[in-house]
Amino acid sequence: MRFDLSNPRTLATTGIMTALVLGLTLVHVAQTPIGGYIHLGDVAIIFTALAFGPWAGLIAGGIGTGLADVVSGYAIFAPLSLIVHGTQGFMIGWIVRQNVTPARTIVALVVGWLILVAGYFLGESLIPIFGGMAYALTEVPWNAVQGLVGSSGAVVYLAVARAYPRLRHSEQK
Repeated sequence: MRFDLSNPRTLATTGIMTALVLGLTLVHVAQTPIGGYIHLGDVAIIFTALAFGPWAGLIAGGIGTGLADVVSGYAIFAPLSLIVHGTQGFMIGWIVRQNVTPARTIVALVVGWLILVAGYFLGESLIPIFGGMAYALTEVPWNAVQGLVGSSGAVVYLAVARAYPRLRHSEQK
């Protein structure tokens, strides 16, 4: 099925996944020493990208985490989260767009992890209001952990696809 937001099913699915990303981003697993947090939003981003493709991953990942930043008091990070997590969701979905195989999934997860870590590092380094290079360096290990936690979204996808085989056939690439 093609990704078409004029299709009610695509619109509803993308909206639900965006809300899920928002909700799981608000579930803080751990606080970082300098005020950031590790959350479960990446689990939903990765699941969305694998199940519904790159455009759903882009929208749900970017808008979901951006909105979560706004409602949780981290609004200054919303534009950065929108770009980083949106790109992460898009690239993961794009890599596996033809077929979710173990090899493609591993490559997609590594690329998504690199986008997350490098994206936040660059954003926090280059934008002075975020604290600059020193702040960005202290966040790298925590962003790496965030990416690893989020990788469990692939396990969730595999479990859901096994229990609900139609999911593999409804992938909106």
